[in-house]
Amino acid sequence: MAVTALCFIPDQRLALAEMLRVARRRIALGLLNRHSLLYWQKGRGGGQGAYRGAHWHTAAQVRELFAGQPVRNLRMAFSIFVPGGGWIAQQLESVLPASLPLGSFFVVTADVV
Repeated sequence: MAVTALCFIPDQRLALAEMLRVARRRIALGLLNRHSLLYWQKGRGGGQGAYRGAHWHTAAQVRELFAGQPVRNLRMAFSIFVPGGGWIAQQLESVLPASLPLGSFFVVTADVV
């Protein structure tokens, strides 16, 4: 499991290959989503604060990153649709589907073959 690690590694394909090499059965990655409100708040123009220099992924980029890798059952789920929390954010999080590709954070899982 790696949470946002790939977002800060220049050679993501090489890093992913190494993660897959040492994984036993499954892999889970947490990534920052370019198609999110958080990107518009903190990621544009090179990023702010802890997000400075981060690569914000799209679902298409993730599929491309995994293409040709020894995996199957690639899945993505999205969360944190409204950054900052609060009551309204919590209510929206409870009803928006995890398949909606607009959450600030997404988890990618796959079986390693």
